[in-house]
Amino acid sequence: MDNPQDTGPTIAGILIRGTLSVFAVSCFGALGCAPATTQAPVADRAGHSDHADHDHADHDHEHPETLAAGVMDLEEICGNVKALLDAGDQEKADDQVHLVGHILEDIQALAISAKLPTDGLAAVTKAADEIFDCFDKLDTALHAPEGKAVEYAPYAERIEAAIQILKAQGSN
Repeated sequence: MDNPQDTGPTIAGILIRGTLSVFAVSCFGALGCAPATTQAPVADRAGHSDHADHDHADHDHEHPETLAAGVMDLEEICGNVKALLDAGDQEKADDQVHLVGHILEDIQALAISAKLPTDGLAAVTKAADEIFDCFDKLDTALHAPEGKAVEYAPYAERIEAAIQILKAQGSN
């Protein structure tokens, strides 16, 4: 099965995977963040019957113009989520969690427009997938039945490592 001429991931493969990741991030970001008139009820898509009790349609965020700026925005949002969860303010943390999906989408688009080399695009995609996975779990926990505190700490190391990878690509 090994192809001796295989030199690693192709640009087409990276772009396809990146497109799928952007699609996945878009779906994450759409968990209640877009106007309700264009979406099926959240409970039907994600099993979060309590998710509709607050409005995400008013998320206005500025889109970063560079990969480095996008990573800085992501880092700030992650810090906000940590601080809000540490303070026990799960409702405000939820709003910030949803912003992560949007900023990851921006970061992946900026990585493509920055014309990073194939390995750079692969690193951005992998790091974005890692962050997405952590925040998807946080989002699920935030919409679990009331009464259990949601903690950032179990995901902090993975998120920070992925941010460092994104920072390295953003500085290229």
